[in-house]
Amino acid sequence: MQAKLLRVLQDNSFFRLGDNEPRKVDARLLVATNRPLPELVENGSFRMDLYYRLKIIEINIQPLRNRKNDIPLLANYLLARHAARLNKPVKGLSTKALGALMRHDWPGNGRELENVIQRMIILTTTDMIDVDVLPPELLDGTDSPVKAVDFIAPQSLEEIEAHFIAKTLRETKGNRSVAAEILGIDKSTLWRKIKRYQLE
Repeated sequence: MQAKLLRVLQDNSFFRLGDNEPRKVDARLLVATNRPLPELVENGSFRMDLYYRLKIIEINIQPLRNRKNDIPLLANYLLARHAARLNKPVKGLSTKALGALMRHDWPGNGRELENVIQRMIILTTTDMIDVDVLPPELLDGTDSPVKAVDFIAPQSLEEIEAHFIAKTLRETKGNRSVAAEILGIDKSTLWRKIKRYQLE
């Protein structure tokens, strides 16, 4: 299969099953992998010529556990998408539920997050997802003394972050130490974000 793909990339043509004449193709190819291709090239399981043919522009995406600030935006997008697909009137996530998503390390990355969101949409009986429908592996540490507040994300990542920080600060009556703990960040980071979003 690697040899066939390499020929398509080199010649911009392919033979459709049963055809005697090649067909020209004009396409851009985007490929993704979670395996170290240089190591696979070295051990002979991935062709070196194909590797260098594919490696024109390389984008390294960090795992989700290193991009926790992306979780509210991703969760909101997946929630809207799957709620519509499943025809369930789910509007958003409670602060406690979102906090649990933020604390989880996501070994399965985006696919795991998507599966969790779908599970919660299917199990919820209300229009706001709360911790009662979280999978067991996400339940640790969700018993906070702070009352949950509803979270319906705005459009941009910065708006989501500012919105979530402001609501958490209101619920903690301005206690930055408790707010930072709930948000999963240190106090100095919270202080910088409060100044950045003018939440004082």
